[in-house]
Amino acid sequence: MREIKFRGKNKTGWHYGLLTFMFGQYAIAHAEDENTVDLIDIETVSQYTGLKDKNGVEIYEGDIVKVTDDDGSTDFSDGGIGEVEGMEELFMWYIGGEVQNSIFDINQWAYIEVIGNKFDNPELLEG
Repeated sequence: MREIKFRGKNKTGWHYGLLTFMFGQYAIAHAEDENTVDLIDIETVSQYTGLKDKNGVEIYEGDIVKVTDDDGSTDFSDGGIGEVEGMEELFMWYIGGEVQNSIFDINQWAYIEVIGNKFDNPELLEG
């Protein structure tokens, strides 16, 4: 069973924990101290996929990942840079607006690395 957690951003930065609604706004109750709550911009909410990249970084929906094969190349049918759009052990990413391989198993031979997210680094998805 995967850990259920979210992230959301406000003017002070990213906050991680459980998504809640209070004072007429969405908020994140911090995982390490559930009494600490930060109001966040609902447009930035992303759910944790339960997976980590090759460097141990948690992968969230909206993250931008670089997919390479065992020699570091992105020049193969499933390789490239794209946005994470799914959950569990299977997820999708988009490269240039096209769904790549519809579903990709993270346990296959490709290597996934989080290089940013669509909120802070939209330029990574351009071109």
